[in-house]
Amino acid sequence: MGLFGIGDKPFQEMPASEVSTAWPRADAVLLDVRTEQEYHAGHVLGSLHINMMGAGFQQRLEKLDKNKEYYVLCRSGNRSSAAASLMIRKGFTKVTNLRGGIVKWQGELK
Repeated sequence: MGLFGIGDKPFQEMPASEVSTAWPRADAVLLDVRTEQEYHAGHVLGSLHINMMGAGFQQRLEKLDKNKEYYVLCRSGNRSSAAASLMIRKGFTKVTNLRGGIVKWQGELK
């Protein structure tokens, strides 16, 4: 697990193999920021979907509990990294980006 500085506030980055054991807790949320089409083509059961490219993304983030722990994922890790950065700027303190996205996660499960 590594830390990346976003201004003076870091967000964590974790490989998929670690997220699959760290996330399934009552106080943690797996946030999928892919498009509707990507999400409906296959997603992790129990994940929360907010399309980062859709209208109202920032407003929907504002409604989330900033005290919870979030594991953010997309297809390859680029959009989720941007979403994690935005979340840190908005005051979320426990944000982890899924390195390699769902593509990497699915590859590790094979």
